[in-house]
Formats: sequence, C-alpha cells, structure tokens
Amino acid sequence: MAEANRGVPHSTLSRSPEDTAIMAERARLEAAALRPWRARLEALYEQSEAARSRSLTAHDTFLEIYYRTQDAENELGRRWPNGKPRKNSEDFDLAEAELSELRGRLDRAGARRDAASAQLSPLRALHDNCRAWLEQNRTRIVEEYVAAQQGETDEY
Repeated sequence: MAEANRGVPHSTLSRSPEDTAIMAERARLEAAALRPWRARLEALYEQSEAARSRSLTAHDTFLEIYYRTQDAENELGRRWPNGKPRKNSEDFDLAEAELSELRGRLDRAGARRDAASAQLSPLRALHDNCRAWLEQNRTRIVEEYVAAQQGETDEY
C-alpha cells in the first residue's frame, strides 16, 4: 500500500470517517491545550512590538535633532568662520545658545534612544526563547492537558 501511494500528495489520499474524526479531535485538543500558551506568547510579541515602536520613534527623534544640530553648527561656522566677533556679537551669542540647547537635546534624545534599544533586545530574545520552548514542549503540554481532561471526566 505504501508503494502505491508514493508520490501522491497526502491530502489526496482517502481517509476513513473514523480517521477524520480522530484527527479533528486531536486538532481540537491541541488547540485547546496550547491556547493559554499562545496567548502568553502573543502578549510577549505585543510587548516586543511596542518596544520596537518606541525604539524606532526614539531613533527618529534623535536623527531629527542630530540634523538640526548639524545645520546649526554649519550655520555658525558659515556666518562666523573666525569665531566670535569683537563687536555686535548678539547674533553670534544667540546662535551659540541655540546650538548649546540643541546639543543638550541631542544628548537627552541619544540617551532615550539607547534606553529604548536596550529594552528591545531582551524582549525579542524572551519572545524567541518562549516560542522555541513552546515548540519543543508542544507534545508534553498536549499530553498533560489530555490527562487533566480525563481526570476531570473520571471524577464525575
């Protein structure tokens, strides 16, 4: 029989109604057993994606401030290539104060970006490890679920 079915896709082989019912029951039990674990895994994934979003937002903010700082430095160098003028230095002082403020904002944005990035890596690793654990322990989880279900029905 196995030789006759070689090369035939599994889905085209005919199954008895009993086999189909058994497979459906196994699928139902597996889905029920894994439902809470998949929900936890989904929650971890959502936390990981939220951290990713925060990390990307922090990085975008950092880049925006970085380019504004670069523009301010370039403008200062272009307008006053020899440094602070001796006379009428109010405009220079304002530009230098703005640059100083931008540098402070850049430092804070860099710290937020680094913190968001540092939070992202462990969450992703935790999600990946949990997913791998669930795949490795899938059979045991289903078996324990079935045993618990049988224990509940035996009590009644």
